[in-house]
Amino acid sequence: MNYKDLPLFESYLVVQNFPGIRAAMKNSGRPQRTVHEYIAQMEYPLRIDFYPGQELCVIMHYYHRFFTEEAISNMLGDFQELIEQMLANPGRKVAESF
Repeated sequence: MNYKDLPLFESYLVVQNFPGIRAAMKNSGRPQRTVHEYIAQMEYPLRIDFYPGQELCVIMHYYHRFFTEEAISNMLGDFQELIEQMLANPGRKVAESF
């Protein structure tokens, strides 16, 4: 196998913390169609966006040919559990959570 032809990453995390992004969120939790949505095109099977604020919003964008809804739901549950553990034990190392 020629590893030069493989992508370095197949998924990535993005923290969307530029001014006004939270104000652009609709009740459904999805950003309104803005320039931001067109700049952040999907090039990878999985993209996870974090929108910090009073509450943390996590949105997973994914290609259905790579992930099932159940797999994405499980990942979101794992993120929620990890964040809850971090809030409950702020001095604990992330590696100790697994």
